[in-house]
Amino acid sequence: MSNKIISIAGISASGKTLLSQTLRDLILKNQPNSSIVIVEGDLYFKDQKDIEFNQRLRTNYDHPSAIDHDLLEEHLRLLKSGISVNVPKYDFHTHTRVDETTEIKAAELLIIPSALVLHHKKLGTYIDFSIFLDCSLDIALTRRIKRDCKERGRTAEFVEEQFQRDVVPMFHKYIKPIRNRANLVVQGEQDIICLANQIIAALISQQLLPQSQQQ
Repeated sequence: MSNKIISIAGISASGKTLLSQTLRDLILKNQPNSSIVIVEGDLYFKDQKDIEFNQRLRTNYDHPSAIDHDLLEEHLRLLKSGISVNVPKYDFHTHTRVDETTEIKAAELLIIPSALVLHHKKLGTYIDFSIFLDCSLDIALTRRIKRDCKERGRTAEFVEEQFQRDVVPMFHKYIKPIRNRANLVVQGEQDIICLANQIIAALISQQLLPQSQQQ
C-alpha cells in the first residue's frame, strides 16, 4: 500500500465511524506493520466563534456549507503526497473549533468517514475507493440520539427535532443522490464484522490491500 484514501459516506449516524474503526482494526490484525489513520469529516465543521450560541444551535450542520471542504481538500492533497497535516479539533458542545490541532501523519491507508464527502467532486481527485453506507432513517435517528446525548451534550428532544428539521431533508437533497457515485454500496444495519470483511474483499479485488488480508 502507498498513501491510499478510502471514503465512507452516508446519512448522519449510519455507522461510518464504527465501520472505519473496524476496518482499521481488522486490517492491522493481519498486517500489524501497516500504517492506517482515520480522519473524521466532522472535525472539519466551520468555526462559529463569531456568532451567538443560540444562532449556532440553529445552524444546519447537514448542509454542505457547514463543512470547510477547502481545508479538507487541502489536507487530502497533502496526505496523498506524503505530507503531515494539522487537523482541527471541534468542540461539539459549543459548536466551535478549539485552539489546538491534531497532527496527522501521512499513512499507507487513510480512511475518511464523512457524510458529504462524495458531494464535492474535487475531493474525489484524491479518493482511491469510495463506500456508501446505506441505513434506514429510523436506525440512524436511534443511533444519533444515543451518540449525541452521550458524546455531544444534547437532549433526546433536541436531537430528534434537529434530525427531522435538518438531517432528513439534507439526506434526500444531497446525500442520497450521491449514492451512485460510490464504488461500493453496503448495508449499514448488518453485522459490523461481516460488513468490514465485505469491504476488505472489495479492496483486495481492487488491489488496494494485499491478498493476505483475505480471511
